[in-house]
Amino acid sequence: MPDANHIAALVETLPPTDAELKTPTPKGETPREGKFTGPAPDVADQLCRNILDTGPDGLNALLDMVRDPAEPAYASYKPEYLVHCLTLFAGRPGLEKERRMLAPAMLRRVQNEDASLYLRLFLIRELQWIGDASAVPVLAGLLTNEELADAAAATVVSIGTDAAPHIRRQLPDAKGRVRLVLLQALGQLRDPEARDLLRAALKDEEPEVRIAAAWGLARLGDDGSIQAILRAADGAKGWERMRQTGSALLLAEQLSAHGNKDQATAIYIHLRDTRTEPHEAHIRDAARRALGVRVA
Repeated sequence: MPDANHIAALVETLPPTDAELKTPTPKGETPREGKFTGPAPDVADQLCRNILDTGPDGLNALLDMVRDPAEPAYASYKPEYLVHCLTLFAGRPGLEKERRMLAPAMLRRVQNEDASLYLRLFLIRELQWIGDASAVPVLAGLLTNEELADAAAATVVSIGTDAAPHIRRQLPDAKGRVRLVLLQALGQLRDPEARDLLRAALKDEEPEVRIAAAWGLARLGDDGSIQAILRAADGAKGWERMRQTGSALLLAEQLSAHGNKDQATAIYIHLRDTRTEPHEAHIRDAARRALGVRVA
């Protein structure tokens, strides 16, 4: 069983920064304080294999060494850097065994509420590289945590597989920032089963939520939401009017791309005729171009 000292010794084989070496800056060049030159690829690969050969105990010892730079116990960037190297290494094709060892170790730490927020966020982001469908239920359980929701949503979206049902189940009870994050995730996933949830969110009291809902419906190319999106855009002011109008344009593009030319044309005509303010000239021009009308 590897001890922490063995793992620490492996970590210290990473090359030092220029600042640590106190390398003088060549004349005429900008000072490079703190510049880090990573190890040669073959050296990095061997280091990763050495760490993985220590098994789960070694991986846990390495994760114990990752610290928030703001913590008094912080000593070095190297453990965090090495974890990222391991992620990239295990993410290569043909290294399923390595991923099956590394990803669960990360997930266990992510689920541990006693682990630092910094470490949990770091590992959630790393799982975008090596997480698979088995990681989605664990990460979905973090979607209601305001501190972790953004990172967890980004990772389940990047994994994709089976993510949408978990997000949909969380949405009805979600509030505030979490609700917005979940709606944006459903839009990114183009989840057709989310239509009703997105349509309901178009009437939310928060403008950011309404914007996310319209964007998600537009990405779906949902022809049943044309009038709702146009009403939302027409009734909005300022920044929200701009964003909702952008979603209307996106919806028209999606409809046109899928052969619904008449519906797309109706949206362009509406925007051409209703965006009459001087600062909306670019919308009128975009609509005219889409309609095949030459813009002077």
